[in-house]
Amino acid sequence: MMKRLVSSLLLASGVMTWAACSTDENVPQQPSTGNKTAFMMNTSPTASAKSRTAGTHTGTQLDFFWTADDNLWLNNPAATPALIASSSSDIAEHVSPTSPKVATAKFWFEGTYTAPNYVVRYTGKQSTAGDKVRISPEQVQKLPAEPALIGEYGDCGTAIATRNGDHYDFTLDHKAAYITFTPFCSVGGGNVKMTQVKVTAGGLPVPAIAGTFDFTDTGINTAVTPQTPSSEITLRTLGADNTGFTVPTSPSYATNSCTMVLAPGTYSSLTVEYFVSHPISHIPSPVSKEYTNVTLTPGKNKKLAYDVPEATVSGVRYLFQDGTTGTIAEKGTRTPIAIVVVDKTATEDGLAMALKDDASGGGIAGRPYAAVKWGGPQGVPNQQFNSDVKASVTDIVADMDGYKYTWDATSSINGAGVKGSNTNMDAFYKAANHVSPAPITFSGGKRGKWFLPSVGQWVLALKVLGKCSALPTNMSRQGTYATVGTFDRNYMNSLFTAPGVGGETLDNYWYWTSTQYYTLYGCSIGIDGVSGGVASQNAFTFIEDMIGDVGESVRAFIYF
Repeated sequence: MMKRLVSSLLLASGVMTWAACSTDENVPQQPSTGNKTAFMMNTSPTASAKSRTAGTHTGTQLDFFWTADDNLWLNNPAATPALIASSSSDIAEHVSPTSPKVATAKFWFEGTYTAPNYVVRYTGKQSTAGDKVRISPEQVQKLPAEPALIGEYGDCGTAIATRNGDHYDFTLDHKAAYITFTPFCSVGGGNVKMTQVKVTAGGLPVPAIAGTFDFTDTGINTAVTPQTPSSEITLRTLGADNTGFTVPTSPSYATNSCTMVLAPGTYSSLTVEYFVSHPISHIPSPVSKEYTNVTLTPGKNKKLAYDVPEATVSGVRYLFQDGTTGTIAEKGTRTPIAIVVVDKTATEDGLAMALKDDASGGGIAGRPYAAVKWGGPQGVPNQQFNSDVKASVTDIVADMDGYKYTWDATSSINGAGVKGSNTNMDAFYKAANHVSPAPITFSGGKRGKWFLPSVGQWVLALKVLGKCSALPTNMSRQGTYATVGTFDRNYMNSLFTAPGVGGETLDNYWYWTSTQYYTLYGCSIGIDGVSGGVASQNAFTFIEDMIGDVGESVRAFIYF
């Protein structure tokens, strides 16, 4: 909120650069009114030209403005107490709900002042003390390029007010430090959101970048430990829809810039954590960048344009038997039944993958499952059970209709009906009747029913949970293998077993999907793929197999 009309912070181009603090706005002179004295901006052309550069955001500048409830403090050594708060201002005359900030303001102090100059202080929005400044460890920015609340989070400044006839002129000099973040993601950007930025100061003794600091005519006193000190500051970025700021593929000030207020000083290290959502799962994960020997200068703004690596899912979430989600650390007495592939949003259901199989074609010891076939007996003429049949690898990867194939009768032909209820439709029936450790119920839509996932939904899981880095480009058939996809199988399996309540690793075998490929073939995901006769535990294949064959495994998915 506090963009001082009397100063603008310049952002030099490039990463980790500093710029000068610009000041001043022209404002009409206001004579003393009764027993009040006016304090206003220095209006001399020299001062204005020296300190003003522009009045709008350009990507290289951060302007300051006044908002409602801003006030000043005057230090009058001849008075008791010496610090006196301004009694009024003209801000309210110029702001409105649609235009809540103004570039110019003037303040009145009770009494008559005759000294050649006085020091005035700004100690934050709705300030109640002229000798304290609180830099908040929890900050929020609603929209990109609009740090509208920094006056509440520690923005502050001082000025020498000089007598000019019947009023005093001053130019505010900012005393907090600022960092503006403009992260981008050159690989995978555009579909990624940033939900918060966290800065942690390191060193011994542990430095305080937030807290309630003593404030003097020269600024923030960082030599004295503040009250409620904190070495961390978190800035939450909401966005217009409260899902965060978009992380673009290249730096874009207007797209996602956000500004944090910090205590000035020299720090042996500053660790910046960008909480970036995975482009598929939408689960936020921290991505860190450490800077060493960093000096944050009073009144200066540092611009950090970091190329965030493509997000991985370190903040894995699980679906519990009561329909809620959370991390393992948050589970309490709840029982995990599935792992989140796509998190729920305001407009989209979430998607999760069961922690254990419903059939085990590989004959894994200790798994009491019978291997299953996709549909009816092998070799039956016109055995086409999906009304929608795919004809290319591109088509099967794009197929996200596992729920429809399992539960919608219109997706079936040749009398299959609702395949999830048809005991002859073996793989579908097994998935639809997945037995979780406890029942799960939801209301409305497609949520709460287990189903046989499509190829595209399996691919989502491999990307999110298995860090899939490549997909097969063609199909394999009955021992004739072609290209393979790659993923981190050990990592993916560790997520299934982490809850410690019956989660099962993936078979070294094939998993049925609900996607049909041509007339007589169903699609399988072949774990432990083979290419050129060589198997790899971190490979997988797309397999077309006769829908009456027996042997594949089944693992159910669910919407929540």
